[in-house]
Amino acid sequence: MEEYKKAVLAHYEAVKDNLHPHFLLHPTGAKLRGLCELLLNSLSSDDKVIFMQFFTPENLDTNLDFNHIKKIDIDKFRPLVRYMRGGPSPTSLTTIELFAILVDFQPRPIQKFNRIGIRQAEPNNEFEKVDIPQIPDDNNGEEKEKEKENIAPFNSDRNDEDVERKDEGIGADIITDSPIRDYKRMNFQSTIPQKISATPNKSGTNYVKIVFVFLLVAIGGGYLAKSDLLKEKGCMIWSEDHYEKVACDYELDPSEGRKVIPIDEQLLKYQRKVKITDTTRFLNPDGTKRFFYGKNADQQMEYFTLPGRHPETGKTLKELSDYMIKTYFMSTRN
Repeated sequence: MEEYKKAVLAHYEAVKDNLHPHFLLHPTGAKLRGLCELLLNSLSSDDKVIFMQFFTPENLDTNLDFNHIKKIDIDKFRPLVRYMRGGPSPTSLTTIELFAILVDFQPRPIQKFNRIGIRQAEPNNEFEKVDIPQIPDDNNGEEKEKEKENIAPFNSDRNDEDVERKDEGIGADIITDSPIRDYKRMNFQSTIPQKISATPNKSGTNYVKIVFVFLLVAIGGGYLAKSDLLKEKGCMIWSEDHYEKVACDYELDPSEGRKVIPIDEQLLKYQRKVKITDTTRFLNPDGTKRFFYGKNADQQMEYFTLPGRHPETGKTLKELSDYMIKTYFMSTRN
């Protein structure tokens, strides 16, 4: 679990400037809750299970919606916020799995992460089954010549295996302990057991550690590559009632107060500023609210289709409550 935590945290550090920066760059409990609302409708089946374990642990059969997330106390995010800011890691695996979802870490959940790690670090069983021929303890020159003849085929096999490992991209120098080299250092002064494993336990442990380090380096390289890809996707800007794609060096008139930000696919596709009329439907089929509101720079109320921040003021949007619907909109229909 500790390696999984470190991998997720490393991924967060790599992508926080480009992936949902408004939520992740300077995290707070309220921001993380808002990001959970934003991602709710795009979760995979595995991610939905984690969300239910985090938000409704007392009733895992419930149909999770925006209301469950909105009502959660932001203090529940405090251990994760501390971890993201460099503090101690949370003890709850569910909290770490939620962290992995928020930063889009792959592979997740931890079961998939562990399977990949084990498969990459699996030792070469064929190599481990090689037996050392019996080498008698005798200083006689004739016997030593026989020892060399017995050892020669084994060295030839080892050389062939080293070549194969180099062809596969795994250097032969990974095998740090060679039985033949050990026997030569000993000058054949002690009795050698008839059968000795070609890979001592220490060597096997070192091999697993080295492969695991390679795996982490590969994952880290993947994170950096993903970060570069995010940058290459370009940027976007708010245009009246929706976001539009622009080049990241797009020049703006400072008097307009608009900002060029990295692309957020969810906001780009689905965030819209809408006008509410006497025919507006306020609820989704499942009973959740359809709109969120906030005031613009002129203190006028504006309404949007997704939670998050106001595109112009940067202030957090609020859910359109039942009270506001009844007080300000339903009364106009009578």
